[in-house]
Amino acid sequence: LSHFPNTLDLSIGYNDFTVLDGLSAVPKIEKLDLENCSSLIAISDEISALTELRELNLSSCSRLLALPEALRAHPHLEVLNLFRCPVALDIDMIASFPKLKEVTLPRGFNSEPDSGARVEESKAAMVELSDNLRAMRPDMTIHQFEEDLRMYYWL
Repeated sequence: LSHFPNTLDLSIGYNDFTVLDGLSAVPKIEKLDLENCSSLIAISDEISALTELRELNLSSCSRLLALPEALRAHPHLEVLNLFRCPVALDIDMIASFPKLKEVTLPRGFNSEPDSGARVEESKAAMVELSDNLRAMRPDMTIHQFEEDLRMYYWL
C-alpha cells in the first residue's frame, strides 16, 4: 500500500487475509471496501490514521467480531455496511460515530436451513438491536437486509 499514498478509494475485498494492517501508508482513504473478507478476524488500530474515512464496507466479514477501539467516534465516518458481519452487535460502537448517517445491519446471522428456531431468535435479537440503535441515534438511517427474501427493508 505504501506505493499508493494518495489513494482515496480502496477495494480489497474477496481476500483471505486474517489481519488488516498497513493502513497508515494510505492516510487519505475516504472509502474502504473489505466486502467478503471471510477470513478477516482483526483490523489494526492503524485504521485511526484514516482521518478522512467516510465509508466502510465490512459486509460478509463473518469472522470479524470487533472493530478496533481506535476507530471509536471516528469524526468523518458517514456510511457503514455491516451486513453479515458480527460487529453489528456492538451498537455502542456504531452509535459513537458522530457523523454516521447510514448503517446496514443484518436481520440475523444464522441462515442454516436446519436451524429455524435459531434463525428466528437471531432475527428478533437484531430487530431489538436496531430499535435500540434507532433510539440512541434517531438521526441515522438504518437498513436491514432480509436474507430469506433477498430484499431490502428500509426501516
